[in-house]
Amino acid sequence: MKYESSKDIENALLQFNIKPKKRLGQHFMTDIDVLKEIVELAKIKKDEEIVEVGSGIGNLTYWLSKKAFKVYAVEFDRKMQQVLSGLQKERKNIYPVFADALREDLEKIIPVNQRIKLVANLPYNIAATLILDYLEKYSFFKEFIVTVQKEVGQRILSIPGKKNFGAYTLKVKCYAEGEFLKEIPSNAFFPEPKVSSWLIRIKRKKRSDEIGHKELFFKMVDAAFYQRRKIIINSLMNSNLFKKFGKNEWEEILRKVGISPKVRGETLSFLEYKNLFDELKKSL
Repeated sequence: MKYESSKDIENALLQFNIKPKKRLGQHFMTDIDVLKEIVELAKIKKDEEIVEVGSGIGNLTYWLSKKAFKVYAVEFDRKMQQVLSGLQKERKNIYPVFADALREDLEKIIPVNQRIKLVANLPYNIAATLILDYLEKYSFFKEFIVTVQKEVGQRILSIPGKKNFGAYTLKVKCYAEGEFLKEIPSNAFFPEPKVSSWLIRIKRKKRSDEIGHKELFFKMVDAAFYQRRKIIINSLMNSNLFKKFGKNEWEEILRKVGISPKVRGETLSFLEYKNLFDELKKSL
């Protein structure tokens, strides 16, 4: 079994009677040139192992296996078992893994090492959650090259003042930096999604550059963005998290890090939030 052309992909869908399931966010990439470009942009070395979440019929899996040492194709839908088994006969370095990628502990279902990266066309309905979840749980992933819904990519790569900049942006930045690689049109998929997609690279920061006490930092930025149009001091004062601080205490904390109490939370950079958090911890 091979995926050397779009026709091969169409034939596989027909042969195995596979119909995309909307509830699983399934959109199968049928553009061979885009699949090959994803693999090239992933810059896979011969000794690297790849984890692919949402492998579907294995169309990207097939091309990943031509570059990588091993490819672990993680798929939730058991309907894909027959087609992935057929693909494994053609490409011996493909290892199908049927599991819920959000609920299962990856370290228990695949052998992990330091030469492993995540490359995937992520299902739309889990992409944002999975990226942050994997950054939090799996430090062995130093790099993600993933196709996501454009809106999710914008949230990850956004900058202060933009409408997509929010708490999620800052949470991802706790762990990693993102890079835009390519916009992928909806006609590269079957069925065509209503929106275009972005291919992005997410590179984990050195551990020394990460923020400590992330759970508390997350609560702080959630409070800052709870009501986006409010000024920062009101958002923080109205949160249930920091009831011990009144207006005077917040004004003093903000003053110490050079932030005006009258600015809105969406205008502050990650560094400003980090400085605010470091000062806040001193007062807790």
